[in-house]
Amino acid sequence: MQYALGELRKEVAKERREDVAAKLAALVHADGAAGVEKDYEATDEFHDRWRLKSRDLLAQAEWRRRQLTQRKNDESKRLNRQLDEMHDKEVKAKEQGRKWEKGRDKRIGQWRDFMKTKGTKVVKKTGLPKQRANDEDRLYVRRAAGGDDAFAD
Repeated sequence: MQYALGELRKEVAKERREDVAAKLAALVHADGAAGVEKDYEATDEFHDRWRLKSRDLLAQAEWRRRQLTQRKNDESKRLNRQLDEMHDKEVKAKEQGRKWEKGRDKRIGQWRDFMKTKGTKVVKKTGLPKQRANDEDRLYVRRAAGGDDAFAD
């Protein structure tokens, strides 16, 4: 309430700086500008403005309080969501580690099998006969080694 009174007095003083009638009234009044202000503060108009100013300041304070509460709630929700995500990541990482450990014997066995066969030659069969004499279906294609007579059979 006192803050609203101080703010209203500042507003009235600002209005009076530009008001010629207020300056003239201050010259005529016995107590000067202070007497004019004291008389104005006793009026119903001043009390109505004071009440409105107080109500306005209380509304602004309540709005700010609600905004801060909303921000706190939003921040706590965000932090909880972040913690849940971190927890889920940790759980997935542990599960992945367990799966990796369970598959170790299989991986090692495959590597050992590979190392055993590494020394032996793997012969790939192309399906084509290696010699022309063994090709009954005549699938063997002869490359040209020299001139035009290379294709003569």
